[in-house]
Formats: sequence, structure tokens, C-alpha cells
Amino acid sequence: MTTEQSPPWDQQIAAILVRPLVNTIVTPNQITTVSLVLGLAAAALFAWGEGTAAYWAAGLVIAARFIDHMDGELARQAGKGSKFGALFDSATGTASYGTLFLGMGVGEWRGDAADWVLWLAAAVALLILINMLLQFKVEIRSGVAPDPYPRIGPFEVEDGIYLIGPIVWLTGTWWFFLMGTIGTLIFVTFNIYALSCELQEGE
Repeated sequence: MTTEQSPPWDQQIAAILVRPLVNTIVTPNQITTVSLVLGLAAAALFAWGEGTAAYWAAGLVIAARFIDHMDGELARQAGKGSKFGALFDSATGTASYGTLFLGMGVGEWRGDAADWVLWLAAAVALLILINMLLQFKVEIRSGVAPDPYPRIGPFEVEDGIYLIGPIVWLTGTWWFFLMGTIGTLIFVTFNIYALSCELQEGE
């Protein structure tokens, strides 16, 4: 006998917060748009990098990540789900993460970091895009969306993004950028390999 795994902790909170919106004119795609705008604004602030811009950017990343759970929960509770909405949500997450590292890379480079920082940021953004495209291909072929992130109990690997706040606020952007890009390179490269193998097995 198998038991269904409970949702991640932040998704459970999001499910509670969207309940008042179920019978309103608010749509999941509108919430996704808010998440996208916040994510892109965070990337722009990181790239600018002047004054306290990075501190505000870190807060926007946390907000965007959490709001990213709310659109799916509203879609489920209000019966407003759609294929376009799911695609828009995935594309928004990819754009937010990709531009996050690009923005941080540009900000570090403008602060006199070496050119390789830009190349590292660009490589991570490209791999994030490739990973999303492969996930779409697997979903189209199998009809089931692959699990994007491993979990330990109520926590996902992706929850590490919430650490951007305390790390940036206490130490600046460099260490989060370095740890985030290296960790993302390792995880996404492995995931791309696994998805590629899955696609080859289905041929």
C-alpha cells in the first residue's frame, strides 16, 4: 500500500493563502505574471548592484519563489487549470532562475569581477533553459510531468533559494552567486543527462 506524499511546506502555506481568492476574478495566470515581474525586477536590481539594490533584489526573489506556488494552488482549488497556465508557470520559473544568475553575474562583473563570471552565469542560464525544454519533451511523450526537484520530507532542493535572503543581506551577493551557480550546474547537468536517457529509452 502506498501513501501520497504531502505537498512541500511552502506549497501548503500557499494553499491556505489563496483560499480567499477562489471565488474572485483573480486568475492563476495573473498570479504567475506577478511572480514573473518580481523575478525579472530582482534580476535587474542585481545587475544594477548600486547601494542597497542587491538587498531588495534578494527579498523580491523570495517573494517571487513563494508566489510561484500560489498560482498552481489557485488553479487546483478553483478549477482554473489549463495547459497554457502550466506552460506559462514553467516558463516563468525558468526565466526567473535564468535571469537571476545572469543579473547577479552582471552585477559582480560591474563590480570588477573577472570576465569568467559572465560566462559562468550565461552557462547556467543556458542549461536551465535546456533542462526546461527536455522536461517539456518528456511530458509530451509520456503524458506525465517529471518531478523537477528531489525532496526530503516537506523540503525540496529548490527551497535553498530562500537562503538568498540571509546570505545576501549578511555577506553580499558573491558567495550566493558562486554557490548557486556551481550547485545549479551540477544539479541541472545531472538532470539533463537523466532526462536525455529517459527520452532515448522511449524511442
